[in-house]
Amino acid sequence: MRLSEDVNWMIIRLSLMTVLSAPALATPTPSADSYKIDSLFAVSDAVCAGTVRITSDQPAPDRSPIPGAILVISREVQFTTSRCYKGAVGASDRIRYTIHSPAIVEISPPEGRTILLFLKRTGSDTFTFADEFWGCLRDASLVIGDPVNNPDLGQLEKDLLVSLREDYRPEARVGNLRVLHGFAALQETTRAEVRGYTKDIHPLVAVAAFAVLIKPGRPSDLTRSVDTLARSTLVLWLASRYPSPSTH
Repeated sequence: MRLSEDVNWMIIRLSLMTVLSAPALATPTPSADSYKIDSLFAVSDAVCAGTVRITSDQPAPDRSPIPGAILVISREVQFTTSRCYKGAVGASDRIRYTIHSPAIVEISPPEGRTILLFLKRTGSDTFTFADEFWGCLRDASLVIGDPVNNPDLGQLEKDLLVSLREDYRPEARVGNLRVLHGFAALQETTRAEVRGYTKDIHPLVAVAAFAVLIKPGRPSDLTRSVDTLARSTLVLWLASRYPSPSTH
């Protein structure tokens, strides 16, 4: 395939790669780029960066197990917050939610990693996830700096940029870029910094950065993305993995 062929198809493949790079591809969850950070923020009572530890699993009340059936389990986790962008969280608060065994969809937060939690209060010392799929946002791998006054959604955007700079793992950068992709709008300073990651040596990081820039549909960004692709080895890498239909 010549580099000048099928530019439109290349853009389609670019979008597909953003989805296909999702860690949860094998499970029947919504596509990785379908969550909307602003909407999640609005419906949550608390939004925090934190780490979790599973403390108990119990059969859900009033759910009698049937031999061979999927078990419904009530899970409780402790969590420690590094920063809260909305709401108040106490030291005694816990998160309680329901899982299935064997799992239909993996919704449990990973232990020991600072992730993003969107929470809904259900009692004086309990929360549950504000969204069935995205209440625990596993994409985020956050590096939290010094305390700030009145952190909010804008501070989350800044923390994601810090995390991109300080966590060099490709999978962490892809995940954090996907979280930025979920914002309704980004600051121009954020977009300028993300543009630098389109030249990352890891193809999936570059693809995720392109996806953030392309999302608003600005002609200048679309043109710049296509031009950059045409000059880079990323085109050849994508073409080798996802050949154009015209080559079949």
